[in-house]
Amino acid sequence: MRELAETGSIDTVITRWPSSIAPDQASELRHHEIAWLHDHGTRLHYAWEALATTDNDGTS
Repeated sequence: MRELAETGSIDTVITRWPSSIAPDQASELRHHEIAWLHDHGTRLHYAWEALATTDNDGTS
């Protein structure tokens, strides 16, 4: 995902689970990775309905 974002090959990532960004036991890394994606012009969207209404940074 990072390589694709870095080269500009993608502009959107759709994932169902936040743990696909960083595992639950390292959830503090999730915000770092999401910020990194944003810094490279890539938006994050969740496909799971419970998270689909949150902002791209994972907050409501």
